[in-house]
Amino acid sequence: MVTIDDFNQIASRHIKRRETIAESIEALIVEAVVELNLWLMRSKVDDVIGRLRKRQEEIVAVALDEVKAYAEETHHHIQMEAILKRAMWSIIKEPINQMKEMDNAEDIERCKVVLEQLFEV
Repeated sequence: MVTIDDFNQIASRHIKRRETIAESIEALIVEAVVELNLWLMRSKVDDVIGRLRKRQEEIVAVALDEVKAYAEETHHHIQMEAILKRAMWSIIKEPINQMKEMDNAEDIERCKVVLEQLFEV
């Protein structure tokens, strides 16, 4: 014979199981939100990278104009331009990579500000 107590026990077990599942899901949601926020902070860096690359091109253009003025043969300026671009990129590549790997939003923001000030972007 089934009693109301039997139904209460079954219901209690199901409620406990649902609560456990809900806690697991809540933990997954919190983890996903943290990852999303981190991704959003890192994506803000993309604007800085774009401005750094533009600034790099400007610096290379100015330096190349100076080199061209001293170069007697114009075909050398193409090689010099490639060398200047590689040199400039190597200067900013490491800080950008480090910033992209940061996990702390405050550290990312501080690094972003430093790079913007350093390269006047």
